[in-house]
Amino acid sequence: MSARPKLVLAFQHMDRWNSWFLRLCSWICPVLIGRRSGGGVWAGSAVDLWYRGCKTTDLPPCIEKMSYPHIGWRFLRRHFKIGTLSPVTYESARLRLDYSPLLLKDIEDELITLVSIRAVARRLALPRPVYLGRLLWPKGGDKILSRAWQVRILQRFLVWCEEFRYAVLRLGLQGARLFFALKGGRCDFGRINTLWFGVCTNEYGKYGEKRSFYWPERVSSGLNILYVLSYAPDAKFACVLAEEKVRWVSQFHVLRFLNKSQLVRVTWKLFRALAVLPFPWRGSWTLRARFCGLHFDSIIWDEIARALPVKAAVTTCSTWTSTHPILTALRAAGVKTAIWDYSAFAVPFHHHGGKPHHNHGGHRAVHEAERIYVWSPHLAEWNAENLCHNPRNQLVPVGPVMCGNARLCLEKGWHSDGKFRIVIFDVSRVSGELEKKVGSLYIPAEYHDSFWKHMQRLLQDFQDTVLVVKPKRSVQSRHHAFSPAFFEILEGREWGSLGRVELIEDDADPYLAIAKADIAIGMPLTSPIFAAWHFNRIGIFYDPFGIVGSHLYSEMGRYFCKSYQALNALVQEVRQDKQMGRVVNLPREMVSYVSPVPMENPQETLLKDLSNWALDGSKTARTATTRVQAPTEASLVA
Repeated sequence: MSARPKLVLAFQHMDRWNSWFLRLCSWICPVLIGRRSGGGVWAGSAVDLWYRGCKTTDLPPCIEKMSYPHIGWRFLRRHFKIGTLSPVTYESARLRLDYSPLLLKDIEDELITLVSIRAVARRLALPRPVYLGRLLWPKGGDKILSRAWQVRILQRFLVWCEEFRYAVLRLGLQGARLFFALKGGRCDFGRINTLWFGVCTNEYGKYGEKRSFYWPERVSSGLNILYVLSYAPDAKFACVLAEEKVRWVSQFHVLRFLNKSQLVRVTWKLFRALAVLPFPWRGSWTLRARFCGLHFDSIIWDEIARALPVKAAVTTCSTWTSTHPILTALRAAGVKTAIWDYSAFAVPFHHHGGKPHHNHGGHRAVHEAERIYVWSPHLAEWNAENLCHNPRNQLVPVGPVMCGNARLCLEKGWHSDGKFRIVIFDVSRVSGELEKKVGSLYIPAEYHDSFWKHMQRLLQDFQDTVLVVKPKRSVQSRHHAFSPAFFEILEGREWGSLGRVELIEDDADPYLAIAKADIAIGMPLTSPIFAAWHFNRIGIFYDPFGIVGSHLYSEMGRYFCKSYQALNALVQEVRQDKQMGRVVNLPREMVSYVSPVPMENPQETLLKDLSNWALDGSKTARTATTRVQAPTEASLVA
């Protein structure tokens, strides 16, 4: 651009529906576009600048990008008061629901995009852009959106078009559900008291062999679970589920549990909800369209809650940012709602020179579930801060719950051959199209190469050891890259022929690697290191470049190594302790980083607490207050 423009427009995203309009605007003035459609959850990762039909992409520096979620969180707390109960209730078809958590999730994501757009404008010396986004909240975005009435009218019209299209699509989905429910036979799985959501396709594995979503079936808890899958499994895995007697249904076919009279009632309710779509809600046609789209889904799940004797609904952290009103509708029908974390979600650290903000949570500022299960008291406190201590949510630490068989880590005999095993956990490095979308991550490629070269040195320095490699992603992944040193370890003849290197596939049971470990080493800040401590294995974070600045786990001390010499000495010490038969002691300063009861089966802890809380209120369920307390002296020693 030859001269500094007087006007810059900014949009939240570009998709096939609005691309023509955005390109037209770019011939009038520069246009900044945030997260592109299909970009996943990485809001603020890249910003496109369109001007006179030409596009350039700006990828922010890592240090700058890491501050975006915190700034967005501050905006959310200040303008939308997320720490207080602020219901936004909508009533239609005799169903009254509070949709405020779902609206705030979208706003949180949008605010991070807005922060990135403004940062790019400053870096390119552009005037402050006029933002044409959503910010759907009753009078909540007035201070952020442009105040010019011409701009506001244009903005409202564009957003209404998108929301109206969304509502029509949701209505069409419910119509298709009704059609196939009437056409197909009715399902009956017997007595069901729990609905289980949030299953990812990478958890479609047989229990005991792969990462498996139906691990609760192997824990005695009193929960009769129906797994509601986003995608139906293929024929081969469906046979596995039938052999394992796992009850499942796809979300598309959930109406097959209703009889014909109930289906007719659902149809009438959908018609009543549709009838008000042309009219504004409190003066807003846009909010009316959004609420109608949400309400079409809610009517379905409200009827399911009435048809089935469901008492609990559970989902996983993979659905944290979901804006589908499943839990909202089920909770209003009297169902207990919960979400559980399958990782420590150790938030990204900050490089030296970055501002030490940790209370942003990266899209974790709001959730509609009543009970949130996390790994440790430390994470419970951190999540509570992100949620602004909202009384809607109760945080309960239960230990490292993952999709596998936790009993593996409690069994003995893994080291009967007497060999000392070092298990290595990495952090994935994105590449290809994924890297273009999200930009560079917190750890550069050179860091990965140095890390794996130092693992080679451990093999050379400790001749009686076995290196167990557990990558987070598949080595055949098109979206992730691995260091040449990583493949040198796997393909090295001098180690492979002697059985000194073992590879555990990325989709294997996540507890298997920890069960095999004498010591676990991981890049900062991968979750299995904390799981290792829970099961009385030494866990070490290794930072070969010393690039980690402030982070949430400052009390790890010498177990956060920043040089190979320190790592080597610590491995030598642990090896000698094993030879002398010494037990593993959990350092007192790290108590809050681990479950309050080490060596307890975390899966049993979670499911029994859920059963006590949801199925039988007379029993004493563990509460966040008691679980955040420090462990007893006896629990500190294995």
